[in-house]
Amino acid sequence: MTDADDRLAVADIARSYGVAIDAFDFDALAGLLTDDAAVEYGGHPPMIGGVATAAWLSERTADTSWMQHLVTVMDVQVDGDDAACLSYFIAHTVGRADTETVRLSVGEYRDRLRRTANGWRICDRRQYTGWKETRTRAPM
Repeated sequence: MTDADDRLAVADIARSYGVAIDAFDFDALAGLLTDDAAVEYGGHPPMIGGVATAAWLSERTADTSWMQHLVTVMDVQVDGDDAACLSYFIAHTVGRADTETVRLSVGEYRDRLRRTANGWRICDRRQYTGWKETRTRAPM
C-alpha cells in the first residue's frame, strides 16, 4: 500500500465508526477496534477492547431510537504500521421516550491505529466532547 492508500484506509475506519453506531451494529463496531484497544469517552471509566466498548455503547444507547454521527476526518498521520487520526464529530440522538427532543453533542476523536492482519484497527481512542445541548423539534 502507498502512504495515500494507508491514509484513506485509516480515514475509512473513523467514518465506519459513525456508520456502525448509527446502525446499532455493535458487532461491526467491535471489529473496528483491536482486542487490546484502550478506549475512553469523556469522563467515563476507560475500557479495554472492542467487545467491551461495543457492549458499553450498546447499553448506553438502549433507550435511543435514532442516531446520526457526522464524522469529519481532519488529520491522518501514518508511520509504518502505526497511525494517528484526528476527527471531529457532531452526534444527534433521539430517545425512545421523547421523540420530539434531540440531543446534540459536538467534539473530537483522537485515535491511534495499528495495521493488523485484518487491516487498520483502532488501538487507542479518546473522545472529547466540546459541548452538548438539547433541542426540541420545530412545528411542521
